[in-house]
Amino acid sequence: MKNSKIIIVLVAFMLSFSSCMDTIDLDIQSKESLVTIDAFVNDLRQDQIIRLTRTDNYFSGQVPPYVQGAIVILYDLDSKKSFVFNDNGKGEYIYKINDLDTIVFSNHNYELTVEIGTLKYKSVASTKRSTHIDALYYDTAKGGADGMNSKGLKMLARDARGPVADYYWVKSYLNGQFLNRVDQIKLEYFGFNNELDGGYFNPLIWSNPGQLSDETNLKKGDKVRVEILGISRETYDFLSLGKQMSNNGGLFATTSVNLPSNIIPVSPNAPRATGVFNIGQSTTKEITIE
Repeated sequence: MKNSKIIIVLVAFMLSFSSCMDTIDLDIQSKESLVTIDAFVNDLRQDQIIRLTRTDNYFSGQVPPYVQGAIVILYDLDSKKSFVFNDNGKGEYIYKINDLDTIVFSNHNYELTVEIGTLKYKSVASTKRSTHIDALYYDTAKGGADGMNSKGLKMLARDARGPVADYYWVKSYLNGQFLNRVDQIKLEYFGFNNELDGGYFNPLIWSNPGQLSDETNLKKGDKVRVEILGISRETYDFLSLGKQMSNNGGLFATTSVNLPSNIIPVSPNAPRATGVFNIGQSTTKEITIE
């Protein structure tokens, strides 16, 4: 039964990113309900959202049921400021930010607490840096000597130099819509011991970020935005393993393992949670296809 529960956890979390997924009929008897905490907080001047769902309704073919009435607080351990995220009644807990404000600062440490009735969860994370996007453009050429994909969106970026290893999630938006399928999660790292410090993002991957691949996907007037989000090693491991388990021909194509999570139950009666708490800086660039 352990593997069955793990698969439910994985699918529930990935549904928080996914806008479409085929229905899969599985004979699994586990009815354990786990809380999924999707807490990606960044320094962009936009409302910050933390999503809370439960895992026990996946096999209805619907998005997992959301959690209402929770208390969600982000605490800056360095500035000693608290930020209360308000429930919108749809499983989204929102902290409103104006275009001159932010709650994420470099080299700060943060604590997230989530209380759902008598259940309490906690997680701690430090701000992860992003990096500069040197160029974002639409290549109209029908091929090239570099062997990269022919016609399509191209991004040029390189790792931020420094003494620590960096991990990134490149997120793509088409006409304001986040491309959020599991297969559109694009990750990059520069050596787990920082041995690739300062290197360029892999051109065979980032020539078409977020599956914006060719002229069939993009047309004149389309607005494309790319965001590079700094993520922790814990977040990188969770997303990369989730991609492997969800995008390899079936849920059972690889051995199920317990997905890593930095969400910790702290009340005695709280079952384990799944999901990730990540604090990261973001860099964005947008173009209009001509």
